[in-house]
Amino acid sequence: MLAPDFDFSWDGRMFAALFDQLGDGRGVRVFEHAPSRADPRVAQLAQIARRRMSEQATGDLVDWLGFPDQRLRLRAQFELARRRAIAPLEALARDPKAEPIPRLHALWGLGQIGADGLAALAEPRDWLADAPEEVRAQLARVVGEARASEWLPWVRGGLADSSPRVRFFAAQAVGRLADRESLEPLIALLRENEDRDVFLRHAAVQALSRIGDLDAVLAHAGDPSRSVRLAVLLVLRRAGDARIAAQLEDPDPLLVVEAARAIYDGPIDGAMPALAARLASLPPAGADDRQIAQALHRRAIGANVRLRSIDGATALARYVADERQHEGLRSLALEQLARYAEPPSRDLTMGFHRPLAPIDRELVAEVLLAEGRALTDSSFGARALEIAGEYGVSPRSDAELVAIVESDTAEVRERVAALGALRARAIAAERPRESDPQTGARRAAGRAIGDPAVALRIAGRDLLLALDPEAGLESLLSATATGADPGERQHAWRRLGAMDDARARDGIRSAVVAWRAGELAEAEALDVLVAAQAQGDPELAASARALLAGSSEAPLESRRWALSGGDPVAGRRVFQTVGDCQRCHGDPEAPAAGGGHGGRIGPELAGVAGKGARFVLESVLVPDARIAPGYPSPSAMPPVGLVLEPAALRDLVAYAMTLD
Repeated sequence: MLAPDFDFSWDGRMFAALFDQLGDGRGVRVFEHAPSRADPRVAQLAQIARRRMSEQATGDLVDWLGFPDQRLRLRAQFELARRRAIAPLEALARDPKAEPIPRLHALWGLGQIGADGLAALAEPRDWLADAPEEVRAQLARVVGEARASEWLPWVRGGLADSSPRVRFFAAQAVGRLADRESLEPLIALLRENEDRDVFLRHAAVQALSRIGDLDAVLAHAGDPSRSVRLAVLLVLRRAGDARIAAQLEDPDPLLVVEAARAIYDGPIDGAMPALAARLASLPPAGADDRQIAQALHRRAIGANVRLRSIDGATALARYVADERQHEGLRSLALEQLARYAEPPSRDLTMGFHRPLAPIDRELVAEVLLAEGRALTDSSFGARALEIAGEYGVSPRSDAELVAIVESDTAEVRERVAALGALRARAIAAERPRESDPQTGARRAAGRAIGDPAVALRIAGRDLLLALDPEAGLESLLSATATGADPGERQHAWRRLGAMDDARARDGIRSAVVAWRAGELAEAEALDVLVAAQAQGDPELAASARALLAGSSEAPLESRRWALSGGDPVAGRRVFQTVGDCQRCHGDPEAPAAGGGHGGRIGPELAGVAGKGARFVLESVLVPDARIAPGYPSPSAMPPVGLVLEPAALRDLVAYAMTLD
C-alpha cells in the first residue's frame, strides 16, 4: 500500500490516504482496533472534542492537561494561555506531586503567555531543587523563547547543570537573550564536552552566534582545546567572517577541511583567495581519504576556479602537472582548466547552481602557453594538448606536433590531440591553403586519413579541411561512401551539414532520398537529416524536419533513425536526467542494490539488450504495446520517447543496448 498520509479520528480510528496510480477509485482506507476502541476514554475524548474550548471551565481545562491524547492536552493548553490563566498554571508547574506531562504543559502555557507568565514562577525558586530533569530543561527552553530576562542568572547556571539536556536548553536560552556574560561559561561547556555530545556543541555554537561578540569568540581561536577551536570556526562560518581564513593553518587536519568547507560551501568570498593559495602546498591526498584530504583538495581546486584570474588558472595548471597528486583530482583540475573561460553553472563540489562570470579566453590561452610544456609532458599530455587546441594555442611547435602524429609509438589519443592542435593553429593563423602534400601539417593530415584508427581518420579530415577546404570537402564526401566506419560517416555528414556548398548539399540530398527508399544505413540517418535541416535549401530542410518529427500512425517505423548509431555514454545521461527513467527503473547497472533515485516501480532493465533495439525503441515510444509480466495494464510509463530530442532518443536506445 502506498500511503502518503495518515490521520486519526477522535473516536480512535486510523485513516490512510492511498496513492493509486492505476485509478481504481480507492482513496481512503480505515483501520480499527476493537480492544483499543473499547477503552472508555475513547468515548470520553470523542465527547469532549465536540465542545468549544472557550466555553469550558478553567478547572476542566487544567485537568485535561493530563489527558492521554496529546491533541486534547494542546487544545486545553492553548485555551488557558489565551485566557492568561497564570495562577492555575503556576500552581501546576510548581506542584511536586503532579505528573510530569501536565507540569510540562503548564510550563509551555506560561511560556506562551510570555515573560509575565514566567515571572510568576521566579520567586521563590526552591521548587526547582527537586524538579525533574525535563521540567528544568523545558523551563530553560521557554525562558529563552519568551525572552524572560529575570531568569538569566538561573539559566546561566544551567550551563553547568548535571543534565546534558538542561545544559542544551540553557545554552539556547542565553543565546536568545544575547547574554554576553555567558560567553566564557559557554566556552567552558565546549571544553568540558570535548565534542562528545554534538547536540550540546551545536547549542553552544548557536548561542555564541546569537550573542554576536565575534571579537571575543575569535580570542579563543588558539585555544589548546580542539573542541573550542572548532566552535570558533563554526561561529565564524555562521557569520560569514573572512577571518576564518586563519583556521586553514590549524594543526588539526579535520579543522582545516572544516574551514575549507565553511569558506567554499558558504561561500565566504573574502576568504576564498586564502583557500585558493593552499592548493600549491597541499600534500598528496590518499585514494581512500575522501572525507578529509580529498574534500580539502576539491575545495582548493574550486576556490581557484572562483578566483576568475590568471593566478587561479595557473594554480590549476601547476597542480595538474604535479605527478605526486591524486590522479582523479588532477583530472578534475584539468577539466576545470579546460572550462575556465566559461565554467558550467553547476558547482564542481556542491552540485549547486552557482554560476560564475566568464573571462577572456586569451587569459586561459596565455596560461596554457606558459605552463603547457609541463602539462603536455605529464601523464595527461594528450588531454592537455586537446585543451590547448580548443583555446587556439599549442605549447609545442608544428614540427613536434607532426612528429607525434607520425609516431608509431604515441597513443591514438595523443596523436588525435596533436592533429587538433595543428588544426586550431591553422584556423587561428588563417594561413593560406597548404596544397603541397609535403608540407608538415598537410603531410600529417594525409598520414592520419590513411590510418586504421577511426579517430585519427576523423581528426585528419578536420585538419585537412582547415588547411585545404577543397581537398577537405572531397575527403568528407568520400568518407560517406558505403563501407566506411559508421562513426566516420556520421562525422562526415555533420561536417557537410555545416557547409554552404552545392556539392555538400547534393550529397546530403541524395542521402535523404536514399533514406526514404530504405537504402541508407540507420546508424547515419539521423546525422544526414540533421545536416539536411541545417542547409539553406528550404525544400530539403522541410523534408528533413518532417522525417525527424515522426508519424503518430507509425511511431516506431518513422523513427528508425534512432535504432543505431547513438552514444551510450550520452544515453546514460539521458536515462538519469531528461529522460527521467532512473526514477522508476533504478540503476540498471546495480540491480541488486536497487540503486538510482527511486524504487522498482518499473521493470528490471538488466538484460534488456537481448530483446533488441526495436523492442527498446518501441518501449519508450509506445509503452502500452507490450506489458512486462507482473505489471498492470495500462502502463503507468509515459511515452517519453515522443518528447525527447532526436539525438537524445538515439543515445538512450544505444545505452539500453549495453544492458546485457
